[in-house]
Amino acid sequence: MGVLRDRMVREMSLREFSASTQKLYLATLTDLVRYHHQSPDTLDPTQVQNFLLYLTQERHLAWSSVSVAASAIRFFYTHTVKRLDLAMAMPPRRTPRRHVVPPHVPRIRHVGVLANGTKKARLAQCRRLLNAAPPPAPATRTTVEQLHALTGVDRSRCPHCDTGTMALVSRVPTVRDRPGVGATPAFEDSS
Repeated sequence: MGVLRDRMVREMSLREFSASTQKLYLATLTDLVRYHHQSPDTLDPTQVQNFLLYLTQERHLAWSSVSVAASAIRFFYTHTVKRLDLAMAMPPRRTPRRHVVPPHVPRIRHVGVLANGTKKARLAQCRRLLNAAPPPAPATRTTVEQLHALTGVDRSRCPHCDTGTMALVSRVPTVRDRPGVGATPAFEDSS
């Protein structure tokens, strides 16, 4: 596929395709050649369709990947070898299903009662007007207490001897403390 490959690269370069698109298109044509074991300019429309079915049914590629492959093959047959019969034999690509809100359903905007600036006060007022119970109080346990309750691991105990109590000796300064440097998490030295 040397001469055809060079011609295809030339056509893509003339149209200013990105390097990644060129790489994908050439990989698709290479897969097509390997699948049929013959030059792509000698294939008939049924063989090209069989390759697309192979990508969908046997390799289980997503519709977007098959769409890219179909675009690559369509480009090759339209611009490189100028065989419009093969380009026209390719099925149109399927569009993804989008979740569309029916026109009779009103759109809800978060303004007014549930706007962020007044949300807490308005929700409290709604609860009073509806005679609803107040929300449960948030947990007052510390992170260490929650970790101990969930995992049974006590961070205050020495992990090696399980008898001594660990204490914070010093704190390793974060990169954030130095001017002009990005933030990274801090580490505690408890040795």
